[in-house]
Amino acid sequence: FIWEKTDEDRIAAGEALLNPVENTAENLEQGRELYDIFCLSCHGSQGDGEGYLYTTERYPYPPANLVDEVVKELKDGEIYHSITVGYGIMGAHGSMIQPEDRWKIILHIRENLQK
Repeated sequence: FIWEKTDEDRIAAGEALLNPVENTAENLEQGRELYDIFCLSCHGSQGDGEGYLYTTERYPYPPANLVDEVVKELKDGEIYHSITVGYGIMGAHGSMIQPEDRWKIILHIRENLQK
């Protein structure tokens, strides 16, 4: 299925997609490593949107705060969709991050940042 960068598709992905990655120490560590590579520069080490590209004013728009209640309430499939095709001003990362690795990043966000 090809997802489009629309709110309707993001919501549909939230209903259709469940994280198939098991919550293990190894997957959490890999998720953290992948987050550090692909997400940290914008979303920050704590997931609060205070990444160095924003705090140094190299990027003028505030990235999403991944620890905000609104994001905590999103379904995993919605976050997967956002990583894959982008959301708002965030570009698509689907060509850079393998599908299983996207799920590991979500696992890290849920288990380590949003707690």
